[in-house]
Amino acid sequence: MQQRAGSLSGVLTANVSGKGTVNDPQLSANVQIPDLQVSGQSFSGVKAQVDLAHQHANLSLESIVEQGYVHAKGGVDLVGQYQTDATVDVRALPIGPLLAKHSTTTGAAQDLQGFTEIHASLKGPLKDPARLTGQVEIPRLNFAYQSIQLANHGPLRIRYQTEWPRSSKRESEEPARI
Repeated sequence: MQQRAGSLSGVLTANVSGKGTVNDPQLSANVQIPDLQVSGQSFSGVKAQVDLAHQHANLSLESIVEQGYVHAKGGVDLVGQYQTDATVDVRALPIGPLLAKHSTTTGAAQDLQGFTEIHASLKGPLKDPARLTGQVEIPRLNFAYQSIQLANHGPLRIRYQTEWPRSSKRESEEPARI
């Protein structure tokens, strides 16, 4: 595992309970990692909850990354078409520190500043990707590098449905501008 993920350190606390049968297991798991380090990236307040019952799994995960908040939740049927409904919300994520940790060769990201907010969703049957729908909305994206400053004027929305991704500034399908 260390070869794939790099270095990994933290203290994990887990509570797991289960009952049921092989055909209809019921499981509840709660995992907490107050401070987690993965390849030099810090995560704090990591909490995950997994519930499995009646051939359906629900997952919730939250964490603080570089002082930005990340929350993911979703559910998936474990039979049939594996119907899925999942969301990810990222709030006040600092761009500079995050990129600086992953661009050690040039060091250019050290001077990058800015924040982003991202909301994403995915719905549909995992066994039939052509019927999956998804959306990513970036209501706030701004960054500055030395004397250059860029920001989105309004929410950037990208939708995926059937075959081709589409982007829009508003629900009326107008082109997005950054």
